[in-house]
Amino acid sequence: MEQIIKRNLSNLKKVLYINALFSASSGLIFILFYQFLSQFIGLEQPLILLFIGAGLILFALNIVFQASKEQPDLKQVKGIIIQDWLWVIGSFILIIFPPFPITKMGYFLIINVAVIVSVLAFLQGRFLRSL
Repeated sequence: MEQIIKRNLSNLKKVLYINALFSASSGLIFILFYQFLSQFIGLEQPLILLFIGAGLILFALNIVFQASKEQPDLKQVKGIIIQDWLWVIGSFILIIFPPFPITKMGYFLIINVAVIVSVLAFLQGRFLRSL
């Protein structure tokens, strides 16, 4: 039983690190290419992407902090999972009730990011429940 818990903890940490890498790289892309991305998706206020990018980098730092602990704070991990699901829900609200005209490529990008985040949230939740 102890081996299973160790394996699940190891798997949880791996998924957390993947989430951190995806969040940090997305944040950097948002910051470095905010003007291009805003045109790509149809966003009229490109500065919003700078704030989202900075938030993603801070989110990623918190994930790395938790994943690097011998025993992550399970409440913090639950919070990470909740934030991931909120991102997914927000993405679908954005698609269903777009506050601005979104380009076809914008929809494609939003949906694909939401799918990746939902897979990460699902796996994190699965491994967290098995601890």
